[in-house]
Amino acid sequence: MDMRHLTVLLMGIYVFSLTQGSGYKRVCYYTNWSQYRTDDSIKFFPANINASLCTHIIYAFANISAGGLKPDQWNDVLAKPNIGMYAKVNNLKVNNPDLKVLLAVGGWEMGTAPFIAVSTTREKRQNFISGTVQFLRQHDFDGLDYDWEFPDADSKSNFTALLKETNEKFETEAAATGKKKLILSAAVATGKWALEQGGYEVEEVSRSVDFINLMTYDFHELGPAQEKRLVPNAALFSGDGENDAMAPQNVDYAVKMWIEKGAQPNKLVLGLGAYGRNFKTLNGNTTPGAQALDNGPAGKYINESGMYPYFEICENLKDPSWEEQWDDKRKVPYAFNRQENLWVGYDNPTSIKEKVDYAVSKNLAGIMIWSLDMDDFKNKCGKGSYPLLRVANERLAVYENSATTAMNPTTTLVLCCGLLFTILLRA
Repeated sequence: MDMRHLTVLLMGIYVFSLTQGSGYKRVCYYTNWSQYRTDDSIKFFPANINASLCTHIIYAFANISAGGLKPDQWNDVLAKPNIGMYAKVNNLKVNNPDLKVLLAVGGWEMGTAPFIAVSTTREKRQNFISGTVQFLRQHDFDGLDYDWEFPDADSKSNFTALLKETNEKFETEAAATGKKKLILSAAVATGKWALEQGGYEVEEVSRSVDFINLMTYDFHELGPAQEKRLVPNAALFSGDGENDAMAPQNVDYAVKMWIEKGAQPNKLVLGLGAYGRNFKTLNGNTTPGAQALDNGPAGKYINESGMYPYFEICENLKDPSWEEQWDDKRKVPYAFNRQENLWVGYDNPTSIKEKVDYAVSKNLAGIMIWSLDMDDFKNKCGKGSYPLLRVANERLAVYENSATTAMNPTTTLVLCCGLLFTILLRA
């Protein structure tokens, strides 16, 4: 009997493999309202999702009722099987059996009131959670993503209790039914204000969920409380032209703060925004950190002032009136159009690589993209479909492959008869 046969015999008893596989999460948000865009060329449906680029798809959003969840759009659930949007997204698992599909509840438009209504007492929480589990199972979801925007100092303990009791219910339901435990995640704010004002009991949140989606974008847009400056909405680091209040509004500060407050790094998923925030320049000054006049106008595809999806940004860059530059301190690009006095900060494939490298260096769980429909999913710019999500996948694969290579020959620990053996398996 040679060593390989002996090893197989021993491994039949009990094996712990230390080989690292494809471990990084690629969390992709699908928005159920992107189907309504007026331009048919950029309407987004489940058929447009490239599920091979995602380990998790999160369906945004469901609504809240006292007794659990309820659909948000008219076609989320339809009477005819496999026709509703829930079913179409979940059917992506047929050809991607490892894919997990979660349902998100909340979002910016919902606000805080519905969450407060179901979380203030244990009785209300239990009623909501029980109905939620039934809803998730009924519609074949693999888990739930809480997107409460945003708990504050008065409601943070209720949010913690909601997460804790949801996780407990997921565990008891799985034990009672023999089904795989539902996954629990939470999308959280990352601005300095969110933690300084006490919106999260970070350590308890981290303990209760399977992973945390860091919304590391929208650090800078021209709201009433923010200074009007040309600063990217998702800078990796701080840069020129920032005052003391603006300097902490970046990815690096947010990640470090969440970890410092008690989050487990291997539960943190770094958010990537597939869009940019645009501004009107003042006196033609396009230098990052310079004074801005106001938010920019809505683009030609999405009717939201101050925001361009990435597929519009990369399309604009084909026009010679637009010029792209790189902010080496913030590690993000920006572009401007002097003729129209417009400026936009965003992420491109180069900055996405920088952020993936950063996530890996901080031992984070992976990346999340908000959202699939704003990446260049139709290849309008000629760089291939999903250029942002694809480069994130490619970069993560480099780290996964190097980790696997570094472990060859594979080290395997075998437990036999109360003894622990180390065996080298050689190709």
